[in-house]
Amino acid sequence: MAQPAVYRSAVPSIATLHPNLPQSLIQSLHLDQEIAQGDIQQNQLAEESEHVAAALSSIHANGYKPAVTHDVKATAINRAVTLRNTHAQTQFHCDDLTEIRNILLDLQRRAIQQEAIMTNARIIKRNQHLRSTTPDAALTAPVKEITGSGLNLVTVINGVAPAAAIANVNPAHNPIAVGTAHPNFDPTSMTSNDVYKLIVWYNQDYGIFPADSLGARRDKVMHWLTTPIF
Repeated sequence: MAQPAVYRSAVPSIATLHPNLPQSLIQSLHLDQEIAQGDIQQNQLAEESEHVAAALSSIHANGYKPAVTHDVKATAINRAVTLRNTHAQTQFHCDDLTEIRNILLDLQRRAIQQEAIMTNARIIKRNQHLRSTTPDAALTAPVKEITGSGLNLVTVINGVAPAAAIANVNPAHNPIAVGTAHPNFDPTSMTSNDVYKLIVWYNQDYGIFPADSLGARRDKVMHWLTTPIF
């Protein structure tokens, strides 16, 4: 009978590596979970470490627990990658670093997108407040949240992607990174091409339909800019 796979080295807990974390956070996320050398490998531990990495990435992006620093977030991601790669090597007997790199890149992408989502939540909430108290105040543009270009969305809305939108971004050679800040803009004065450029840049269509007038399109952009989704 085959012996169960074990961890060939110890994996310290996040709490051990970052002892100044609040006790309440350590307890709620089980950040004190240690893995000793020789412990039996459990897929559940890898899955839990990925959930913890996602949770700490979200907390760091939101900024409401200053103790959860960039280093804490990075530790959680690295720990999750270590466990997942250990299990992958055991199951597939593969020492190729490609698997490690792919897992790490995926976790980094998820963390960056989560950070962009939380950043936008703060921006839009602030915009909503400004819009209700100081209607003429300049609003802050959200950061890019969805990877890729919105050229296909413009094509659906307009039939043919406008040259101005196509020239705005070259998705094959000059991709815009998630989390990138966009210059501020005023939806009430946007032209049709301005709206198309925004769709291309953010890869979002704001609920715009082909039959919508320019005024309706402006209103939908303003709604997106000033209405929190959670």
